Amino acid sequence: VSPGGVILVTGGGYGITAEVIKPLAQPGIRLVIVGRSRLSEESAATADLPETALRGHFLQAARAAGEKLVPAEIERKVSATMRQRELQRNLAEFRAAGAEVSYFPCDVSNSESFGSLIDEVYERYGRIDGVVHGAGVILDKLIQDKSPESFLTVLSTKIDSALTLTRKLRPESLGW
Repeated sequence: VSPGGVILVTGGGYGITAEVIKPLAQPGIRLVIVGRSRLSEESAATADLPETALRGHFLQAARAAGEKLVPAEIERKVSATMRQRELQRNLAEFRAAGAEVSYFPCDVSNSESFGSLIDEVYERYGRIDGVVHGAGVILDKLIQDKSPESFLTVLSTKIDSALTLTRKLRPESLGW
């Protein structure tokens, strides 16, 4: 990737895709990362708490608010907090490596909004040199245990967004 290169990354805020793009995060490279999550600041009350202490914090907060304690809701809050931390940590790491990083919250399975975002990237930077398409939905199960609906959700998220990429990308500027 040459200096000044613009790399569009879907699903690059977390997991394997974030790991794959780490070597691309270098001075002079623009990483345009697209993910479903919105960026948010963590509250000061939870910022330094480890995962196990977060559960206690959210339980105590629910009790204090007189809310019904629902373990699944507590776990969702803990999971969301940990994912937001991972996203923020990865973006900071890419920037620390010297890359210019832009993060756009967008559901790539929504062809209209994803297509508009690709147009916006071309408008802002004038080009897209490479694409790492890692966005997807994980609904892990053995294939024989999958419902047709979950199979279609996983497959359509990947394929529909790939079709949007093929319609919107300009091959003349694309290196890879």
